[in-house]
Amino acid sequence: LGDPAASQPIRELFATMSRDQDVLWSGLPAIARIRDRSKENLALLRAIDAFLRTKYKGDDQTETRPEGTGAVELPGTKWKILRQMSLLGLASLGDPAAETDVLGRLERQFGDKFHSANAYLVIDVVVRLGGRGAAIGRKLVEDKSADPSVRVHALQTLFREDKADVAFLKSQTGA
Repeated sequence: LGDPAASQPIRELFATMSRDQDVLWSGLPAIARIRDRSKENLALLRAIDAFLRTKYKGDDQTETRPEGTGAVELPGTKWKILRQMSLLGLASLGDPAAETDVLGRLERQFGDKFHSANAYLVIDVVVRLGGRGAAIGRKLVEDKSADPSVRVHALQTLFREDKADVAFLKSQTGA
């Protein structure tokens, strides 16, 4: 997961099918997790992000479930989720404005700033950013009200990315 050698095939896929929602749904998290901050990857994500801004023009931090309509989610929700994936990818690849946006949202409150479909990607990206991001990951692990699977993923990610010391990991696992 995150091997920079995957960059070229993913860029080639996006070059031929970059407007397809299913390709974006799988490709955006893949490029966000790649440890290749090349100018080509950053340019690709900036182009995709510009396209997604034309598809989803709303506030991507608002609730998506309409009340009293019987609908599970509002029209455009998938575009919103893809737009968030794009933002997370930009942050992961070192775009300063995207990093500031992502970390700023999460420092205020983790739960509702990103769609739940992006929860694991959010954790992967912010923890890898280190510093403020790792602190957000540790805070999430300690939050007993958070979804247990999300807390476990945050703990695993902190360990995998070497962003938490052994004492913290033991304190959270009862070891």
